[in-house]
Amino acid sequence: MINRISLKEDAKSRVAAAVPSPTLPTAGFLLIIGILAAIQTNLDKRFEFLYKGFRLYLWNMGPFPLFHFSKVLTYSALFLIVLRLISEILSVGYSWYALRISRSIGATFLNIFDPMNMIFKVIGLTIVISLFCFLWSLLLIIPGIVAAYSYRQAYYILYDHPEYGILECIRASKKMMYGNKGELFILDLSFLGWHIVCLLTMGILYIWKLPYIEVTYCSFYDAVGGHASHEQNGRDNPNRYPWE
Repeated sequence: MINRISLKEDAKSRVAAAVPSPTLPTAGFLLIIGILAAIQTNLDKRFEFLYKGFRLYLWNMGPFPLFHFSKVLTYSALFLIVLRLISEILSVGYSWYALRISRSIGATFLNIFDPMNMIFKVIGLTIVISLFCFLWSLLLIIPGIVAAYSYRQAYYILYDHPEYGILECIRASKKMMYGNKGELFILDLSFLGWHIVCLLTMGILYIWKLPYIEVTYCSFYDAVGGHASHEQNGRDNPNRYPWE
């Protein structure tokens, strides 16, 4: 059993002791993510309008306008995909930033961009996880959710083991989460109240609460990894995981 209260108390103390404070890096991260989200929302609306409003009209104007419009749609869709991948990469970077805080390792705003050092592997992991979750969700919604929980630790594992391949990270996450998916689900539910309150403040409260939430998830990762203490959680630990 995971002691959620202990994880949260430990996360609070580590966030409070972090130097520099995670407040400004979190604000910068949220600002960037907010700008990207606003751009995506605006482009999504325009993309949908163009697609629905002009499809038949352009079809009647002949093959050349239709071909030209198809190119516009293709480039627009690719740009949206790129924006979403950038948002995902930065989100992974923030998780890694929080992982450093949870282990009392020096962390700065620039650490949020650490995934850029292995950008293709992070993107590949994102695509494969999304694909697997989608395929599982074709059966029923529940298998898709279960799959998503099985893969939740994959990005942390990639941070600790950059030499791992994409499928290795996924397999390791599945092994780590065996018997622990319910624990993580309950941990998610325990933060539901904070998420509601943060949304009521237009997300401003996340500047102070997101580090606490993310560091708690990092502590969960280290806990299910079988560590005796956070002080022994460095990358140089030869016995990091019982499944290795």
